[in-house]
Amino acid sequence: MSVIHQRSAAVRDTFEAIKALQPGSTPTEPLVERLRALVGGLAARRELFPAHSFPVKPGSPGGGMYRLAEDPDYGYAIYLSVGVTGRVNHPHRHRSWALIAGVAGRERNRLYRRVDAGEEEGLVRLEQFDDLYVEAGSGLFLPVGEYHNIEVVGSVPALHLHAYEIGRDAPGNPYARPHRLAVQFLDGHEALLDAPPPPPERRLFVPRVDAAQLAEALTAGPLTVIVIDDAEPGPLAAQASLRLDDWEAGLERLPPARAGEPLIIVAADPDVAEIAAIRLARLGFSHLHHYQSPAHVPA
Repeated sequence: MSVIHQRSAAVRDTFEAIKALQPGSTPTEPLVERLRALVGGLAARRELFPAHSFPVKPGSPGGGMYRLAEDPDYGYAIYLSVGVTGRVNHPHRHRSWALIAGVAGRERNRLYRRVDAGEEEGLVRLEQFDDLYVEAGSGLFLPVGEYHNIEVVGSVPALHLHAYEIGRDAPGNPYARPHRLAVQFLDGHEALLDAPPPPPERRLFVPRVDAAQLAEALTAGPLTVIVIDDAEPGPLAAQASLRLDDWEAGLERLPPARAGEPLIIVAADPDVAEIAAIRLARLGFSHLHHYQSPAHVPA
């Protein structure tokens, strides 16, 4: 079985097992441990997540997130996060719980508790209570609303799995960013941090498929292939061809979404693939990959 098929099957099994637990928004400790085991077990299969399939996209400073599995209604989701050495983000909290499991590289997580009751408008006071490292073989569970920030340390990019109760690109699910933060750190020093400006729109990335992986996958099992904007499909036989500027007109030609079957998006560049992936995910397609045919690969 090809790496693409193995990864799709493993992600599908983990995703369905998470949903079967029905952990809700505040899972009990036994459920958290079962979530750790599921996501950690997937992360331990490092051969399924080669770095060349999950590169840091040019123009995306620090890194980004790859969609692996996500409910069509933005429910439960699994992503792969990639961060370059030195990446540091602002303390923030999530609208749902998050479980992080290390695949490769090392990421420092500072954890904070809120110690004010909103007395000062636009200001949140935080107190750091822990300092943890996520790397291969370890993980971290963040309850709803807990503040943290990350810093990628070491000499190699950090690749980690992230599982959420609510998808990252769900409507109304941005990071919760207060205007200003007054933070007391573990070493006793304090800092007043201005919140960064809202980031530009950042789409979730699509795992890459190169020619060698594609050749392996073509002989290993079924693939769904969709060509976007008349890209050259190379050796692939496409089941459908869609255009971003006339999307609705092509939907009747789409094959049905098949659970666990890899879907290859043939597109001229990653931006086009990302937009198509957003739309396909909402239609119930999962295990999405991007093949950039040789005619469009930059020299």
